[in-house]
Amino acid sequence: MFSQAGRRLYGGWFEASADREDWEGWWESIAKEKEMEEALAERERRFGRRRTHEFMPPASWHIQRLSGAGFSSAEIVWRSFDEAVLAAWK
Repeated sequence: MFSQAGRRLYGGWFEASADREDWEGWWESIAKEKEMEEALAERERRFGRRRTHEFMPPASWHIQRLSGAGFSSAEIVWRSFDEAVLAAWK
């Protein structure tokens, strides 16, 4: 199955991510790394007003914000149920 999927996707790229950490778990893991301290402090400074996990805007919301930020093109390149990957060009 994976070899077939890899051949079907652009550039042969395919990722199976069933065993990966979730978003919060990933941030918790890197917070344990001493060398990430400065970068995480900057992240907190910039994004301290985080929305709740329940805030899941549609891809169109992200596309509108990318366009508003000066990107000339923003498109959905992959979608599966309620998940999407966007690519944007500036």
